[in-house]
This record gives sequence, structure tokens and C-alpha cells, in this order.
Amino acid sequence: MKTLENLTRLYINKCQDYVKYRMVSDICKTKDFGMMARYFKNFAKQELTHAKIISDLINKIRGENDSIVVEISLKNINTDDVKTIITNEIERENANGRNKYKMYAKIAEDEGEKEVAKYLELLSSAEQNHSLMLETLLLRLNNNDGVCDCGVCGLRLSKKDKTCPLCSSKKEF
Repeated sequence: MKTLENLTRLYINKCQDYVKYRMVSDICKTKDFGMMARYFKNFAKQELTHAKIISDLINKIRGENDSIVVEISLKNINTDDVKTIITNEIERENANGRNKYKMYAKIAEDEGEKEVAKYLELLSSAEQNHSLMLETLLLRLNNNDGVCDCGVCGLRLSKKDKTCPLCSSKKEF
């Protein structure tokens, strides 16, 4: 069953995405992009949620003795340049949301897996939303106008500020 293979690939990809986004969050922290680090940590959490749901779907449709073998490629982060990482992720999330998951949904539908098809359509929307959020982060990064938002209270302030004048947080910008 092709749907089972596709779900298994997605499960592995989502686990990889979880780890990757946690790594990107750490990279953002080292560059004092605190708010961006939190976005990537949240993306990681969302990818883990996707992986858990996909695991449940796999367990619902596979037989007790079904072994699943799929070929998968490893996704490396080969840079610590946040702009490059975000640009690559926008492309990947877009491709997944607009093409791959819709194709997988069609296959699931054709194989009679209506619940899986519905989930994959919803996942497609979530991935497109990730792409939009990443585009917003990239715009913020490209328009580096010397201002940032406090990650605790949301006040817009100068990057020169070491402490937020409203809530007194440090390095949470």
C-alpha cells in the first residue's frame, strides 16, 4: 500500500524537521535572535505534533505483521546563516504544502484511506502556513532597521537596548 509508505516517509521527515527546527532555534539564540528562536522552537513543536498524528495513522492502517521499508534522505543544515536557512525552509515548506502532501492525499483517497487523505489536506495547509510565517521572519531579518520586539511583553525597541524598559527582560528580543 503506497499510502503506508508515504506516511512512513512523512513520519521520518517530521521527526527530522523537529530536530532541525530545534537546531535552528539554537542557532538563532547564539545570534541573539531570541524572538526568532522561539518561532523555530514552536515550529519544532508543531512538527512533533504532526509526527505523532502520522504515527497514529500508520498504526491504524498497517497490519500487525506489516514491515515498512522506505528510502529516505537525510536533511542537513550546512550553514549557520539564518537567512539562508529560512530561505531554504520557505522553499521546502511551500513544495510540501502545494505539491507533495496533496499528491499523497490523492493516493490515500484512491486507496480508500479517507481519514488519511483528509489529514494530508489539512497538513498541506499547515505547511503553507509555515511558509508564510517563515516569509514574515525573512522580511523582518532583511529589513534589519535596528529595531526588534521584546519577546516577553512585545514592546518595539532598539536593538541597542540591553534591557526592555517596559518589562525589564534581558536578551529576549
